[in-house]
Amino acid sequence: MARDDAIVAEGGLAQPEARQAQAQSDRERMSDQALIRTAGDPGNHMELQRRLRVAVQELTAQIVTFRKSSDAAAKRLEWLTYVLVLMTAVLVALTVILVVPALHKG
Repeated sequence: MARDDAIVAEGGLAQPEARQAQAQSDRERMSDQALIRTAGDPGNHMELQRRLRVAVQELTAQIVTFRKSSDAAAKRLEWLTYVLVLMTAVLVALTVILVVPALHKG
């Protein structure tokens, strides 16, 4: 115990804590495939859960961002559709104005 206290006093970690910190660091550097292969280890299982939680949070944020930009694009397209319908109505009206008098003259 005194030795562990001396290690901690020198700014280091006690042996069990140092090993746990090293194991955690090793897990963080492992690929997903390597973690999945060794998922039976509780530490690796916890690391997989942590990565999954982070991935789900990032995906949720991206979906929310996509939804907002999609809604903005939909509103823009709606207004463009209204403008197109209005311009079509003006074109039909101008065609009628130009064609009907020509039909009566001929």
